[in-house]
Amino acid sequence: MTTLVAYQRACQENSRLQSELALFRSNDEPTRAIDSEDAAESYRGFLRRYSLAEVLDSIDDVVLVLSADTQEILYVNRAVNRLYGYQVAEFIQTPSLWRRVIHPDDLEPVNLAIRSLVGGRKLDIQYRIIRQNGELRYVRTRLWGVYGEAGSLIRVDGLIGDITTFRTRELQLAQQALHDGLTQVANRTLFLQRLEEALNRAKRISNYRFAVLFIDLNQFKRVNDTFGHLIGDQLLVHVASTLKDCIRSIDMVARLGGDEFLIFLDSIQDREYVVGVTERILDALAQPAAVDRYMFSVNASIGIAIADAKYQQTEHLIRDADIAMYRSKEKGEGAFEFFFDISIESSAPLHASKNSEDGISHLIDTREHWCTV
Repeated sequence: MTTLVAYQRACQENSRLQSELALFRSNDEPTRAIDSEDAAESYRGFLRRYSLAEVLDSIDDVVLVLSADTQEILYVNRAVNRLYGYQVAEFIQTPSLWRRVIHPDDLEPVNLAIRSLVGGRKLDIQYRIIRQNGELRYVRTRLWGVYGEAGSLIRVDGLIGDITTFRTRELQLAQQALHDGLTQVANRTLFLQRLEEALNRAKRISNYRFAVLFIDLNQFKRVNDTFGHLIGDQLLVHVASTLKDCIRSIDMVARLGGDEFLIFLDSIQDREYVVGVTERILDALAQPAAVDRYMFSVNASIGIAIADAKYQQTEHLIRDADIAMYRSKEKGEGAFEFFFDISIESSAPLHASKNSEDGISHLIDTREHWCTV
């Protein structure tokens, strides 16, 4: 209680400006400022009727006071129960609890930010917490130091607000802006960003190499024409999922549009590794997969561009992988080809039409169809 009383007195001291408040009449008559003595008496009457704790407990945001030395909680209002799921007493009895509920991935950035709270700086940070029931919440914390007459930090005051709804919506918008709406893999914009980062890294690290795979699904148009776009869309979702299963977490799958996909292979050691991944992709796509009441086996052509320091633009990587993909079609469907500095003029057009005319066999029975795409 000693800490709370001290905090109440400090807040009262900081509220001297209340004496300058003006009263406004509810009608249209001119406003009339009351004199300082009336204001002071009105303020004293408010303090007699309500304690500071009652006022703070009515606030939706968490109000907290931290120790200047250890950043442990000295005071917290009841809003902490609504946000964190813990009682006030639990935070007071375990002063470090507010740190322990911070998401492990966010703890170090929060600690660094708090340690920088010197010289009158104010802190405004966002991070995640884990409620008592395990639920994840996003919070915004604003902290500021309170200094004594000698200029030394005597405590840290702060507010913590729940921004989960805002952050969730923000993340959803980011997801929509950078991911394909149908398959939920990366879109062209995000893929180019990743390539740009990789190119910059290749300029700094001489032995760093990565690869871009350009994947085209052969005869996919016939799926839409024969079975409809709904089935075609479901097949694209299956393809995207299959591609993700064939790569590592550090790699990336993107949908370029239509039936074309891109894959970014990060930190490759040699050509043999890329060949292994490519063959795994072709084999996985060829495995029969159920889509609605049909069975599909997907046939693809893949072009590969291995990047090094000679590349300066991300679009050139995609262009070269695209060229190699059309060269792979000359071998027949289900093949792949590497790009080897061949002249663009002698290559197939980047958007040449696919001329393979293999048929689609189907109709095993009235309930199931077998299709080779």
